[in-house]
Amino acid sequence: MSLHKLPVFEYVQNGTTFLSLIIPLSVLTKISEVLIYGIDKDGYQRKPNTVHYNRIKKYVIENPNYILPTSVILGGDEEEVAGMLVEENGMKYINLDDTKIAFHTVDGQHRIFGLSEAMKTKQEVATFPMNVIIVLSDRHNRSKELEIFFDINSKSKRINTDLAQLARYDYQVKETSLESINVNMHIAIKTAYILKDTQSNVWQNAIKFDIHSEINLGIIGVTIFSQSIKSIIDQYISQYPYKNAEGKSLEGQLLIDYCNVASGKVAEVLINAWNKIIKVKWESAFKDDFVKNDEGDLVKTQFNKDYYIQKGMGVKSINAIIGDIVLRVGINNDTSKAIHEVIFNSKVKIDDWKNGGPFSGFNSESGFGKVKKIILNELTVN
Repeated sequence: MSLHKLPVFEYVQNGTTFLSLIIPLSVLTKISEVLIYGIDKDGYQRKPNTVHYNRIKKYVIENPNYILPTSVILGGDEEEVAGMLVEENGMKYINLDDTKIAFHTVDGQHRIFGLSEAMKTKQEVATFPMNVIIVLSDRHNRSKELEIFFDINSKSKRINTDLAQLARYDYQVKETSLESINVNMHIAIKTAYILKDTQSNVWQNAIKFDIHSEINLGIIGVTIFSQSIKSIIDQYISQYPYKNAEGKSLEGQLLIDYCNVASGKVAEVLINAWNKIIKVKWESAFKDDFVKNDEGDLVKTQFNKDYYIQKGMGVKSINAIIGDIVLRVGINNDTSKAIHEVIFNSKVKIDDWKNGGPFSGFNSESGFGKVKKIILNELTVN
């Protein structure tokens, strides 16, 4: 064991306790880790971006006077950290064991990775002093830490926070009473993310999770999209209940696992419907393109902003039709066949979906209902 006794300052902001201290890089890399969404328990971050941290590595190696003055933010369990703190002569110190990971990185992962890579060829980087702030939270109530991550990255940086939003719902399941959890919305958000992140489908990079992002990539907001698939999810829950005959519900990780499976099944229905049926029926309303995402990488999109079909009007009306169909036939092998029959019997033409075209006056909830009826040949376009 190698202990490092470092002076620390403690302060409280609106009920949240923080510690401020200076930690040498070599120690910081040994006591902290990044929690990745879908890989690590309670993870909410993306995998570190190689391009980003290699830029920092290059800067540190090539610049003898490099500085990185902004604070790295770590998260820690308040009970565990309390056992590391000592007080001597009116000063507070923390004993850090560099053989044990006790903290997770909330903000600053690319600085740590970049400096770590630079340290491999520039050994003096090991002693580089890092300004560190540790936010303390109850191990059973980590959502406070996640909110700090979300606030930092959604308001002041060009960082995609969609995974943090997904983690919010998982934390809600673990930390709140079941009665306050909207299972349908939980599944809807996860479904929207699967669609956004799945390659070669019309919703790839099309659903906007982060309205604060500098590059607001996408064509429709996650809230509107999630609301549009509520009836589809209701049918899934009806077919595969998360409550037993006595009304007892799955809880905690079991409920999270249920939502993960449900979102995958609902996403499969929607991908099949939109890619194999709706896109084929109104093909010109979709356009292959490559654009830069929030992190500056080129990504593929298939949406076309010149048409209403993937905006609120199209999403609300078409997904409502899909919802009616799954309510009638269920979610099974007959679902796509039933959707295909309805869509390909529709008299709606591609020009009807054009911005400023015949559907332009239907941009309201009542209008969405009219568009739905027009698609079903129950109304005609005036």
